[in-house]
Amino acid sequence: CVVELDDGRLMAYGRGGEVDGTMPKSISADMGQSWTIGASQFPGIGSRQRSVLMRLQEGPILLVSFDSDGIFATVSLDEGQTWKQRKYLTSDTKTYLAGKQSPNRVIHIIASIINQHYSFNLKWVYDDYNCP
Repeated sequence: CVVELDDGRLMAYGRGGEVDGTMPKSISADMGQSWTIGASQFPGIGSRQRSVLMRLQEGPILLVSFDSDGIFATVSLDEGQTWKQRKYLTSDTKTYLAGKQSPNRVIHIIASIINQHYSFNLKWVYDDYNCP
């Protein structure tokens, strides 16, 4: 999964090829011609999993991914430098995810293998945090 940062660089979180036991975080300053790869703060994911990374209409970046507790959503307000908290959608962990934000700002996540659809908004992810 990949998202364009405000400064035009690309940021991606990958699966497989863990870095220091974490999901690899990659940055490209040349639209994907070359990448700088490092460790992220998220657990690595396997071949039966696919995360979602997207910029929301409100401005923050959303990551929906997996850890040992299930599928979580988290939002970065500073271009992927920090992620404040995780909100869990389900305890399932083996599925491919796809996501889209509708014009009314509702975020839709589809989990293909478990055949589930989740809908939420930015406020739900950070109900106790000051979000745009």
